[in-house]
Amino acid sequence: MLNIQTTLIAAAIAATVSGFGVWRYQSHKYEAQIATIRQEQAQDMAAASAKALADFTAMQKVKDDAILQAERRAQINAQAATRATVSADRLRADLAKANARIQSATREAVNQYAATVTDVFGECVAEYRTLAEKSDQHVNDVKLMLDAWPKPHTSVLTGSK
Repeated sequence: MLNIQTTLIAAAIAATVSGFGVWRYQSHKYEAQIATIRQEQAQDMAAASAKALADFTAMQKVKDDAILQAERRAQINAQAATRATVSADRLRADLAKANARIQSATREAVNQYAATVTDVFGECVAEYRTLAEKSDQHVNDVKLMLDAWPKPHTSVLTGSK
């Protein structure tokens, strides 16, 4: 028959083996949970990266379109400036010819010329005032848009502040 020592040793070995088995089971269980958490984290990171890339691409397109429009406006403005320069040069030449004609003109023609020049300059002043008002209004609109644009510490795309 078995003595008490042998039974206790067998029970101790059985308990040790059982304990080791439970420990291994728990180890595998927690490793599986950790692996699941890491997989979810990797998926979340991939989704966040994809969203960030999509947001970046959208913002890049908006920026590129804005630059393209600005370049087009600059080209149109340069063409308009060239036309204005040509027109101003032509007006200077016409005024130089008019000055030469005034020297030989009658008093009545000079008076009529002076009245016409006064009217034309009055119209020019009115146009310059209108242009200045529109320019001031445009500057104010641009300032409003810049002030209303999201600041670097906020993100319209994510809704965070």
